[in-house]
Amino acid sequence: MKPIIFKDKIYFTGLVLIAVSFTVFLLRLEFPTKSGFEMNGVFLVNYLLAVGYFILLLINGRLKKDRNGLPVLLLFLVIALVSCYSLNMDVNVFDDSDFWFCIVLIIVSLNYMSYGGFSFFP
Repeated sequence: MKPIIFKDKIYFTGLVLIAVSFTVFLLRLEFPTKSGFEMNGVFLVNYLLAVGYFILLLINGRLKKDRNGLPVLLLFLVIALVSCYSLNMDVNVFDDSDFWFCIVLIIVSLNYMSYGGFSFFP
């Protein structure tokens, strides 16, 4: 029996979008804006990825009851979290997080991403 990552194309798409969204976020950290105008719209890439994945979930009906929607919903939450922190770099939505809270967010996000293979855990 193969894990959900190999059977479910929507789940795999979510993992790819998380990687793309996180890469865009890291590139934004590496190459900050040099102009005085901070709102350069890079967060829109992450926002559009999150909205696009949510629309994909709605179109395929994965958010309805008994459609195995929890693993893909958790992936959407991770994409939305990256999108929120990307927006936070331009507009102050959240205050600076403590180090322990950053570690908790990383652990929870990794836990959400691994939920698709839960039946294969020992």
